[in-house]
Amino acid sequence: MVSTFLIRTAAPALLGLSALAAAQSAPGGAAGSDRTTSPLTVSIPGVVGIDVESDVAFDLSAYMVASRATTGACPANVFPPPAGCAGAAVYAATASSTTAGVPGATPTSGAVWMSVFCNRPSGTLTIAQSVSAAWSGTGPGFPTTALRTRRDTANNAFGAGFAVGTNLATAPASIGAGTLPSQFTWTRVDQIFDLAVPGASAVSFNAGAFTTTVTFSISKS
Repeated sequence: MVSTFLIRTAAPALLGLSALAAAQSAPGGAAGSDRTTSPLTVSIPGVVGIDVESDVAFDLSAYMVASRATTGACPANVFPPPAGCAGAAVYAATASSTTAGVPGATPTSGAVWMSVFCNRPSGTLTIAQSVSAAWSGTGPGFPTTALRTRRDTANNAFGAGFAVGTNLATAPASIGAGTLPSQFTWTRVDQIFDLAVPGASAVSFNAGAFTTTVTFSISKS
């Protein structure tokens, strides 16, 4: 993103010898004067940009508690989920690390520091997200699309249209669209992550540490 400043200098007016003499010494001893102009052009490209400065982690050992069998919904943040519970087992992210020195408020627990920039004056700004189709290694047994995001209202100035509890997909999908003022500053659009493991009995829970990659993108129509 580069702003270019072009300076064009007009050729100076040429004075004849007699005129130059007059300019240097006007009749009666008054000082002479002259002036010229120099046009200046500022060219600013239309830019949209997005910056993410955090990593997120889920450590399910933090949620290991004794539980009783139940036929009700699986409680949040309990591992392993109680025997017989129904629905997805949902876990909040246990840690998010943010690059030192980034400006503004510290992200909410489990959220990523994310900011967008746009100086194009018209159209709709759309933010999309996607996740890699595979985990590292053998994987935990459930798909990467068990990861979800939602708008962090504490550090997100870009519209209430962001979906809540949206599962990530392997193809880019919009998580919000709207307008931002054309301004010099960046706008925070933090997102909070959680993990919703399907409750089907066929889903496995492999032990180990596994990673995947989430991609956020921005476009202006």
